[in-house]
Amino acid sequence: MSGMDFAPTMKGVCEDVEENPYQRLARIFTPGAAEGGLCLGTVASWPDQDHPTRPHRVIAGGTSQEREDLLSSPGLLPYGLAAGDQVVLLPIEENQRYIILCKAVSV
Repeated sequence: MSGMDFAPTMKGVCEDVEENPYQRLARIFTPGAAEGGLCLGTVASWPDQDHPTRPHRVIAGGTSQEREDLLSSPGLLPYGLAAGDQVVLLPIEENQRYIILCKAVSV
């Protein structure tokens, strides 16, 4: 099969933006996104085994978010994060609270 024979079967791969999860994610993950858009935050403080009473604190949107302002996926609790980690956040309640979706790492 030549490349010319294959090309017609690729029709629509990126044409339907609503069905392409990567393009949908790119639209959501834009700087200054409104509520419902994703943003990056930085862990300022997080409990660990040596310091279990250390506060939960994430810097998001230029503000410090404390434990009462954060929700998290269970896999990040109790010691899944550390100070300096970047996290993907979903702002809720008019950007007053954030859901920590996952840790973001460099590749």
